[in-house]
Amino acid sequence: MEIIYYVKNQKTLNGIRGEKILEKLSLLKKEVGDKYLIHVMTENNNETSASTLSKVDSFLKEKYKDNIKLIDDGYSTYYNRNLYPVFNLFETKLRKLLYLCNLTNPEKQQADQINNIDQLDFGKLFEFLFTTENFNNECKMIINSKDHRYSKKELIDKLSLVKEETVWSKLVGISELETLQENYLEIKNYRNDVMHAHNMPSEKYWKIKEMMNGIQLKLELLINKMFDIAPDQSVQVSEYSKIGKLVNQKFKEYVESESYKNYQQQVTTLVNELKLTTDSDLLKNFFFFFKEYKDKLKGLDDKLFESDKK
Repeated sequence: MEIIYYVKNQKTLNGIRGEKILEKLSLLKKEVGDKYLIHVMTENNNETSASTLSKVDSFLKEKYKDNIKLIDDGYSTYYNRNLYPVFNLFETKLRKLLYLCNLTNPEKQQADQINNIDQLDFGKLFEFLFTTENFNNECKMIINSKDHRYSKKELIDKLSLVKEETVWSKLVGISELETLQENYLEIKNYRNDVMHAHNMPSEKYWKIKEMMNGIQLKLELLINKMFDIAPDQSVQVSEYSKIGKLVNQKFKEYVESESYKNYQQQVTTLVNELKLTTDSDLLKNFFFFFKEYKDKLKGLDDKLFESDKK
């Protein structure tokens, strides 16, 4: 993996070459007239390499911002390629959930609109789901109905009284997937960054990945709930009776909490709570059927079961 800079002069080039942050990286210089190209390279092409180059880029841009220009951004390319299928799967699951909700709630159907959601671009889809024309019109009337300026508090108090009933709240429920409802504009911008290959610093990548993985989990649970099935049909949880039900319930509670900052410790605690048997393979089987969520449960490995093997 590499990043390439256009460097204006020899002094800047020499300065970059002497930076400690580059000691373990490969550098390649090419002359372009009286200017230079410098390639900063890692041996591997993975998240660790991308994180390293992201830090290098931030450092060099801050120190040499007037004398260098980034012209090839390998870490952002890597991050955007990783996130593209995440957003693709998110859109697929979102539309699936909406179709199912529309079919199973006749009294709340939004038939014409839902049947055509595959024709809406991402921005229009979010606007359709999370905003209403009536709410916006009422807010405009309130703002324009007074002959003096509102204070911020007064305006917030007034607008908070306006009823807002979105398509999402009607079909899915106002309490479901609050992360998506509260951050849909941010998610739309993230998707735009990925689709248009914008610069993607490591901090932003991990924030997007964590948020979208959490939303994916919740979407999957909502879809499965409608069919009353386990997250992976290849494993029949009912066959395992008491422990199967307990694992499923505990995992749902963990997912629904949407608190992932200390997820590794939470999963460790979860495993300890489930040690109702010395058969570690049985316990592993239950977590195996959550394999789609392995990124979120990456702390759940053989080390957590070492005490069962002793």
